[in-house]
Amino acid sequence: MDEFEDLKAKIHEFEIDMDYKLKRKDMLLHEEIKEIQAMYHAQIEEKRNQIKVLNDTISESERKFHEEVAKFEEDNKLTLENIENFYKTRLIVEFEKYNELQTLIEGTITSYEEFVNN
Repeated sequence: MDEFEDLKAKIHEFEIDMDYKLKRKDMLLHEEIKEIQAMYHAQIEEKRNQIKVLNDTISESERKFHEEVAKFEEDNKLTLENIENFYKTRLIVEFEKYNELQTLIEGTITSYEEFVNN
């Protein structure tokens, strides 16, 4: 019977020892899980910050792009207006030359007809 009680006591000690080891291992695993979660949360936060920085960079790039396009369009509009004005002026000058020549030709024809008729 003593032997039985000794075995029972040893079983009880093993159970207590196993419960202690199991709880200790459980605590260590929970601690490890917390560390891993903290690491992942930090990485997620870092990635969110990187995404925010990239989005800000994209927004800034888009803003600059739209400003440059607007400036380019304005410059092209002014250049086109200058070219149009230049050619309008040339056209007016050429038209005036044509009218002068036309008047000269008509005068010459009239003079010739008068000369021929007299």
